[in-house]
This record gives sequence, structure tokens and C-alpha cells, in this order.
Amino acid sequence: MKHLFYNTGSIIGFILKKDKIKILIWIIALIAYGVGFVPVFQGILDTSSNSQVLVDTMKNPAMIAMIGPVFVEDSYTIGSIYANYMMVFSALIAGAMNIFIVSSNTRKDEELGRTELLRALPVGRLSNLSASLIIAFFANLILLLATAIGMYFISPDIYLKGAIIFSAGIYGYGFLFACIVSLLGEIFTNNRAVMGAGFFLLFLSYILRAVGDVSMEALSLVSPLGLVTRTENFVNDYIWPFWILLLEIILVALLSFFFAKNRDLGSGLIPERKGKSSASVFLSGIKTFAFRINRSGFLIWALVIFIFSGMYGSVFGDLENYINSSDLLKNMFNVQGVHSLTEQFISLLMVIMAIITTIPSLAFLHRIISEEHKGLSEEILTKPVSRYEYLFSFFIISICTAFILQVLVALGFWSVGRIYLENIPTLEIFIKAALLYVPAIWLMIGVSTFLIGITPRFAWLNYIFLCYNFVIVYLGDMLDFPDILGDLTPFGNVVSYPLEEITWGASILMTVLFILLSAAGFIGYRKRDLMN
Repeated sequence: MKHLFYNTGSIIGFILKKDKIKILIWIIALIAYGVGFVPVFQGILDTSSNSQVLVDTMKNPAMIAMIGPVFVEDSYTIGSIYANYMMVFSALIAGAMNIFIVSSNTRKDEELGRTELLRALPVGRLSNLSASLIIAFFANLILLLATAIGMYFISPDIYLKGAIIFSAGIYGYGFLFACIVSLLGEIFTNNRAVMGAGFFLLFLSYILRAVGDVSMEALSLVSPLGLVTRTENFVNDYIWPFWILLLEIILVALLSFFFAKNRDLGSGLIPERKGKSSASVFLSGIKTFAFRINRSGFLIWALVIFIFSGMYGSVFGDLENYINSSDLLKNMFNVQGVHSLTEQFISLLMVIMAIITTIPSLAFLHRIISEEHKGLSEEILTKPVSRYEYLFSFFIISICTAFILQVLVALGFWSVGRIYLENIPTLEIFIKAALLYVPAIWLMIGVSTFLIGITPRFAWLNYIFLCYNFVIVYLGDMLDFPDILGDLTPFGNVVSYPLEEITWGASILMTVLFILLSAAGFIGYRKRDLMN
């Protein structure tokens, strides 16, 4: 048995050398996210004139479906309000981190031929899998300890046991998905299927929890995410959900090792589906080919964007009572202003959803980099295919995705919101507010196109810039950041419709910059060598 894990330590060192920057960025970002919001919720609680209203608002079925059940009876503490608002979404982010870390070091490395090279050296058959899970385990452990200690020291009202349970729930859930993805890597034969199945299961756990928390608790207990919320953190601090979570982790990990021990390198439990005898219309040209390989991702993101927009729209009915319950929330919105709280809330939600919409828009464009890494771009570009045409096939999909998903955002807000609010603004207002952010998303696409054409190894930096946009635009007013920081972001320059009159200066400027950056990216891509 020992020979199966031979030289696992050496592979751990190899993975850390290869991915240390990515893992470090994940750790820093999640610690900042987990600890940095504590003062925000402390401010909401300290300025609340009636904590009961905060609790009653969160007991709305729509809010329960969105962020989880409320376990306090009448008033929040800083710990209980923080756990109620943050645990579910923090756990989803932790799950995403583990999907990326483990899939890139298991099935992706196997697909790229790296695992075959490692297997030619004196290493055990299970060394690569065990090394990947060990790295994921310690990454989650570091996050658990740093987040718990940070929460404990940043707020005197947060006690250590509650902070540890909060962090353990989040990163225990995250490590479960590390094990799930390792199992998916044994089932499927390509990394795209592993990633797709991983994020599908992540989304499914959220949906099961949402439905279960509202109408059928058994579904919540089936979902690992619903199980994590049953710790009733900072209220009862139950431990029993962790035993079930631990059992699930052990079972899934053992299955992963069993299948890894018995399958051939490059194969999977589910063989690749045989292709059709004749190609479909979507494989008849380079443009339709690029759409075909992004089709599943687009459909999934369209569904996710519409559902999240609808869930946000469902809170319109209790919005006024919720905002009036806290002075800090009142300061975020102009309660006595000309515009209604609903219109102000629409303006805030539109920028959040626009930033979320940017993620798939960039991901579909960045797909060209992964194709290049795998050597697949080389196979296409050796044929009579223009580099301009090849890059444009991904570029146009990214542009259209931004437009279509923003329309879905507007439809989601309006179609669900009108059920809960009688005097909701018209669909036209929602569509205008959503489409005003399209030039900002296009500018982000232009930045990525420029990086792909000039320095593709650093194209991921645009995701960091997107995170900067979120922090500055969403939290800028709350944390009193200087206005100049918002002016340096595309989303900070968009007209806050319907609060402001529509002007076209900023949109035209962003569109011009988008065209210039994109043109430079296309020229750079035409002239540079492929990465492999």
C-alpha cells in the first residue's frame, strides 16, 4: 500500500511551485472577504433602531431561499447576523476555490499530459491525487484558522467558538467539494466535464437548500450546504452537522482513491461519447465551432443569472421596512429623496449583477487561452484559418453574452419583483438600467482581449481588476472610499439610472476604449507566438 503514495511530498512541492501564486491569491482574497465584512454588519447592527425588523425581514421566504434560515427569535447579535448573511455565499465561494484547485492538478494535468510525465518518475499511482487533496486540505485549514482568528479579534462581540464553527462550516463544505471534484476527475475523461459537473453540483446544493429551507427541510439536510447552516451558528452552535460532513468527505475521498487505483491513465469511468457520423451545423465553421464549445456554459450561466435576479427581485416587497430599520442602511439610500427606495435599490442591484454578468463574458473569451494551453489552437491555426477570425469567434460570443445576460437580469428583476411589489417600475426602466452597463462590461472584455493578444500569461489579472471594481463600487459608499477610486473603474462611471438622467458621454468613451484595446489585442494576437 505504501508504494501507491511514494514521493507524495515531492509532488506537493511541485504543485506548490506551479500554483503558489494562485493559491496565495485565493487565500488572501477569502480571508479579506470573510473578515472584512464584519465591521459592515457591526455598523448595521449598531445603527439599527429596531433589530426585530431586521429579523422579521430575513424570515421572509424569499430571503430564506436566498441566504438561509434565521435561527434567532427577536434580535440579532453581530455573530448571528453575520452568519445568517454570509455563511451560504462564503461556502459557495470556498467550494468554487476547491473546484479550481483540485481539478487543475488532477484531471487537467492528466489531460495535458503532465501526469503521464510524473508517472514516468518514481512516484506512486495515487501520489498525485493525494498531493492535490493534501494541498486543498491545508489551504482550507489556513483559511479556517485565519478567518476565525480575524473575526475574533476584529469584533469584541464575536466569541472564538462561534467564529471557529462559522469558518469550519464554510471550509469544511469547501473541502468536501475538493473531494467531490477528485471523484469527478475519475469519472469523466476531460477537465471541462469535471468543471461543469462540479459547478452543477455546487449550484444543485444551493437550490436543494433553498427549496428545503422554505418548504421541505429534508432537502436541506440532503444538501451539504443546508447541513452547514444547521449548525445554527452564534445561536446554538451545534456540532452534529460536522460529523455528517466528515463522513461524506471520507466516503467521497475513499471512492476517489479506489477508482484512481484501478483505472488506466487518461481514461474515466464514463467513456467519452462517440461523435456523430456527420458534423452538425455548429461544427461547420470556426465561428459556430467556438459557440458549440461554449454552448453548455452559456445555458448554465443564463439560468443562474435569471434565478439570482429573480431572487433579488423577490425582496422588493419588504424593502422599505428593512432599510428603515438601520441608520447605516438609511445612509446608503436617500430615504427622503425624490426617488423611491425601490428605484435606488434597483440602481444598486444593477451594478452587482453587471459585475456578475462580466464573469461569464470574460470566461468565454479566456477559453481561447485554455485551448492554446492544450495545443488545440495550434491544430486549428495550422489550417487555412486566420488568427483574426479565430480570436473573433470567441470575442463575438463574449460580446453577445454580455448583452443577452443583461437583458435576462432585467427580466428576472421585473418578472419576479412584480409578484411581490404592486407599484414596481416598468420593464422598460429595468432594461434601460441593465443595458447601460453593457459598455462597462465591453470595456472589461477589451482589457482581456488586449492582455490575450499582448501578454496572455497575465490575462487572469483582469479578474483581479473585476474584484477591485466590486469592492470599490459596491462598498465604496459604505466604507467611505475616496470618489477617485470609483472613477478609475468602468462600473463606477455608469449612469445610475433611474436615479440619474441618461447621458452618453461615459458610455461613448468606454466604447471607444473598448474598440482601441480590442484592436490592439487582435494585432498582438496576430503577431505573437502561441504559448506552447
